[in-house]
Amino acid sequence: MEFESEGITPPSSPIFGYSRLNDEDSVIDSGIVFCFNCKGQPRPNDFSFSPEGCILRREAITAQEILNGNTSSSTHGLDKPRLVRFFGYNFDLLDKEQLKTLIAICRKNVTSLEVLSESSHSYIPGPSGGLPFGNGIDAVAADDPDELQNQDPWALRQNICYFFNMIVRQLNYYKRVWKTRDFEDLFVGLKKSLGSVTDWSNVLRNHCGFRSGNECTSSAYHFFHLQLELRWSLFLIFGSSPSIIQWLLDDLINLSMYKYKDDSNERSLEEKQPFNCICVKELWTMVKLVIDDLKTSQHVEHYFWEFYAQSMERISAISRSDICFPIWLTSNLAQISDYTVAGVYCPGRGKEESKNGNNGYKHLHSIFKEWGNRGGKSVEVLKLSFNFLQHWGEDYETLLLIWNQWVPRLDKGNNVTHFESYSSVESWLKLILKLLKNNPGTMECSQNTSPSSHSSISTTDPFLEFVLLVAGHAKLFSEKDLKKFKVNICMKLTRSNSTDYGELGIIRVCTLFMVLMTVSKGEALATCDRLLDILSYGKRTNTTGRQKTILRAYSTMIVLLLRNECVITDAKVTTSIMKTFNEYLSQSSSSDAANKEFAMIYIELLDSLPKYSPRFGNTSLGRDTLISPNLLMWLSNCGPNHVLRTVRVLSQLTGWIITVLLSRSNEFDVSPASSEHKDLFCKIREKCLPFMKSCVLLNANRIPSTDMEPLAVLAGDITILTRHFSNSSKVHDEISYQFELFGMNERTCPIFSECYAMRLFQNKNFIANNFSDLRLSQLWVRLIALDCHIPDQLTEQIFGSSFCSTSSQSLLSEFCKREGARGKDIQTIFSPLAVLLHGVMSETLFKEAQGSAKVESENLISSVITCSSVVLSRMKFDNIYLRGDATSIGHKLLNSLILPSWPGTPPWEKFSSSIMKALETNLFDIFSAVVSFPGTTNDPYLCRKLQDIVVLSFFGFVRSANDVDKDQHPMFKTLNLCEDRNITVVQNQILPNVVAGEQVVKDIKLSQQFIRAVGLLRSKGFATPAIRVLSGLLRAYLSHPPDKINNNLLNHNIVYCCQFGLTPLYKTMIVDSFKTVLVKERRFAFNHRRVFQLCSAIAKGERPQARTFLKSEIIPMLEELVVMTEQLRGNGIDNSLRAPLQALKNEVSDVVDVEPPPFGFSFFGLPAKKRLFFLSDPAAD
Repeated sequence: MEFESEGITPPSSPIFGYSRLNDEDSVIDSGIVFCFNCKGQPRPNDFSFSPEGCILRREAITAQEILNGNTSSSTHGLDKPRLVRFFGYNFDLLDKEQLKTLIAICRKNVTSLEVLSESSHSYIPGPSGGLPFGNGIDAVAADDPDELQNQDPWALRQNICYFFNMIVRQLNYYKRVWKTRDFEDLFVGLKKSLGSVTDWSNVLRNHCGFRSGNECTSSAYHFFHLQLELRWSLFLIFGSSPSIIQWLLDDLINLSMYKYKDDSNERSLEEKQPFNCICVKELWTMVKLVIDDLKTSQHVEHYFWEFYAQSMERISAISRSDICFPIWLTSNLAQISDYTVAGVYCPGRGKEESKNGNNGYKHLHSIFKEWGNRGGKSVEVLKLSFNFLQHWGEDYETLLLIWNQWVPRLDKGNNVTHFESYSSVESWLKLILKLLKNNPGTMECSQNTSPSSHSSISTTDPFLEFVLLVAGHAKLFSEKDLKKFKVNICMKLTRSNSTDYGELGIIRVCTLFMVLMTVSKGEALATCDRLLDILSYGKRTNTTGRQKTILRAYSTMIVLLLRNECVITDAKVTTSIMKTFNEYLSQSSSSDAANKEFAMIYIELLDSLPKYSPRFGNTSLGRDTLISPNLLMWLSNCGPNHVLRTVRVLSQLTGWIITVLLSRSNEFDVSPASSEHKDLFCKIREKCLPFMKSCVLLNANRIPSTDMEPLAVLAGDITILTRHFSNSSKVHDEISYQFELFGMNERTCPIFSECYAMRLFQNKNFIANNFSDLRLSQLWVRLIALDCHIPDQLTEQIFGSSFCSTSSQSLLSEFCKREGARGKDIQTIFSPLAVLLHGVMSETLFKEAQGSAKVESENLISSVITCSSVVLSRMKFDNIYLRGDATSIGHKLLNSLILPSWPGTPPWEKFSSSIMKALETNLFDIFSAVVSFPGTTNDPYLCRKLQDIVVLSFFGFVRSANDVDKDQHPMFKTLNLCEDRNITVVQNQILPNVVAGEQVVKDIKLSQQFIRAVGLLRSKGFATPAIRVLSGLLRAYLSHPPDKINNNLLNHNIVYCCQFGLTPLYKTMIVDSFKTVLVKERRFAFNHRRVFQLCSAIAKGERPQARTFLKSEIIPMLEELVVMTEQLRGNGIDNSLRAPLQALKNEVSDVVDVEPPPFGFSFFGLPAKKRLFFLSDPAAD
């Protein structure tokens, strides 16, 4: 059929093809077409709709105006709409028959779009064979398939929407011209043809939208959204009809049910999405806004949530759906209460509506009752319930219903086996605070976060989700409702059902009450007392686990009371728990491990005070009542690990007090606003100071030195706070006493002194106002000597800001140079070092131990001795040594380091191996310091010390030649220094005295050590020192039988010396040694056999120099001695003497005289290899 372009006669039948648009009609002004514009599925934390969608283009506002009769023709269309062009034809919208034709064309085009959707997805229609269109129209059979494929889905949908937009905007006009019933009857057929969502195919039900919106070319996309748009238009056309509202809500609920059922079963309820796309959520929102507006204007009897409840009850009864489905859907829909009619998300708007009863809580009451009977998915359902709280606010009845479901299950939880969140007071507190912070009842939690993110407290105990819900509701409850709720809780926890609660039941009840106690600040103490009454029901069935849980609960409640700024001094919970703790602390010496575990819960309580309790205010809250009178008894009797934990906690408390005081004023002498600081500190000091005095001393404590830090920090805090809180005139004496005990006492553990100093120097004002530079210098020297870490502030105090060093010894060396030049009170500054050294050398300090303690002891010994050596060698000696003054530092250090060699036990037998090792390293520095002093030779004391050093170097460190670092051996270094500097006092007096001493001659052990020492000199090629002690070798040879000493080594040493007998430098010394021993001391007469054996060994040597020396010097001397002996005996010629003498002469008869080296010849001028070759003895061992 053909129509004139300006004609008004419509087609005689609605069946006239697909009404394809002409080119000039293909584009419709988008400004008058209102339809959904998809942006995909809703995303978490994205609460916005599409800007091109309906609601943001004021569609909901327009709908409210139209349905309330507030529209005008100037705003929404022509006064008398005629000749409007639809589907390529002109129609008169005032003509009822033409309007019917238009509606039929719409139905036809809807069918066309459905066919396109089916063909594009190739799916088989459902039981209804597609959409059940009526009125005898058989679109699929009658139309040309080729022409159908050429249709544009978006154009078909757009024209249909355009038509209905025009109808909706002229609703009030139509209803004024026609009867409302007659007008609505025109659309009944279309409504029936749309049918129900239950008739849709699976593909259409599971449609998920596209982020590209209406630019999408999918027929299924456009057909799905057209279904939403038609339902919205019919909802407006039928206005306040309850049946159309129920029809629309039924479809939306059924659409969500398919999402609930078809979504992955592996996903949790809070992860499932009830909306196919954002447009479905947008439709829900607009429907809700319009219905609520109609209720306000009294056009309908109920709010949206009441209509929704009726539909949900009906659908649930028909489908017998999972009881969780209505809770799940309602929780997701609760969010739409926060949208304004303009489509803007405003958190808190739903709570304002709820005050007038406009929410879904009433519907939920019956659902929660049924859920409680059926059970299942407790955690997920509770998490979903947070959405109600977030968007609708608090509801007493809902919370009470859920609580009633929990009461019989409080002590049941087969899957709840881990109690990490309650394993300590701190962990329990963290849980409570997290429950109070992360609840969705607050406005800030609902603005930019998804509801489910606030419920991630625990996956092991579903009851925590309920407590989280309680926390949110309780924060919003009125004081009356909160009291009422607590009364209902207590009514359910009677003596009959609470007596047998185990750990789980106790934990759950306590956690719930703690949350309520914290929320209801004014009733905190009363709530706490009520909980104590409930916990007292099961005293007769107390087990160890149950008792520990109760003690931790009491402790946690006390901290929470303090957070609420409640005075706990006379609180029932404080009195009860401190009585229990005092009993356990007094039994600290008991072998019962459970008692110590109970007592450690008390330490957990103290540990939580500075972390979770508010700072001190103007009102005293009674924290000092938590310091047990039996604390000293506990510290004195419990094990080291318990002591360490206790002291660490107490140091945190005192540190907390200091932090609070300093935060109020940089001046540390400002009095506190309340006396609670002082009361708490005084009790800590009273109980801890006696214990620390006894345990910080070395060898008197049971605590490893590595664990001394908490004790030292506590001691430092006590010293600082003593100055702050004491008004006594003797406060300076008390501080000095503590400083002396903890920082300067020689028996105080070094690590303790180190940490004590570190703590004090964290407060510069305190140091500057209470200690002199001299006292600080003493502390610095002590810490240096003990190889401790020194506070930078202390070193700056000593050196000023310009100091740079990599080690303690180098710092001390620099200090000695500076102080020597400045001439300060050196004797006083270094007095701590002298005290430490005396303790080390007398072995009253740092005794040798086993294991790791041995290494620590060795290090301390080495550090003290090394520092003493540095002071003696780097300091100007006459500054530290005063002749005749035994109190000078030089005297004290030398007296401790260098003991008299004899009489008595020699030092190397007195000292431990650690001391000897340190002395071996530092002996040469001590020796060089003494000999460098100009007055040494005229000072009998220093001469004695030099002799003791030489003796110690000779006899104290003699080991196997293979084990000796010869270049570093103190004997080599000291004798080398003497030869290089020609220190005659050592060469001419000390060495001969050592050699001639009766101790060496008579003591076989000393003689053996002496022989080995000379052997080391020989192996090194030190000829001069060896020759200087030749007389000692001869005495040892003649004084002891061969089987008592190392005769072979002795012979080699003597032969070695004799090979230098032709050298002018040594000849006189060698001859004098033989004359001294054989002639002056008259040893030949009684030892002539040993003498001839020695000479025979010399004659058999491979060095010709020794044999020549024997022939030219020794044999003539022996001839004289033989004659002298014969004369003394008076028996004439003695063949016992003449025969060995003649035999000796025969042995050297073949010796040819060797030209002696020229005068001034020095073996040390030769290259090293040649010198060693020349001096070495081939027979040496």
